Amino acid sequence: MRVSGSGGDSTLYVSAAKSATVQQVAVPEGFVLVQRQYDSAGQPVKGSADSAGSTSGRVTVAPCGFTMVTLTAG
Repeated sequence: MRVSGSGGDSTLYVSAAKSATVQQVAVPEGFVLVQRQYDSAGQPVKGSADSAGSTSGRVTVAPCGFTMVTLTAG
C-alpha cells in the first residue's frame, strides 16, 4: 500500500515469508528513507535500526511482519 501527502511518500511492505526479506527502493535525490520494522504480532523488531536518513534504498521486512517506509525531503 502506498500513500503520498505533505509529510512525504509512505509505503507499507508486508511479508508472508518465513525469513527476513530485503526490498530495493529507489530513493530520489534530495530525499531520505526512514523505515520501521514490526514482527508478526505488530511489535517493533528488537535490534533493528530504523535507518533514519538512509539513502541506500534497502528495506528489510521481518518474517511474517511488515515495514513502514517513508521518503521525506532531506
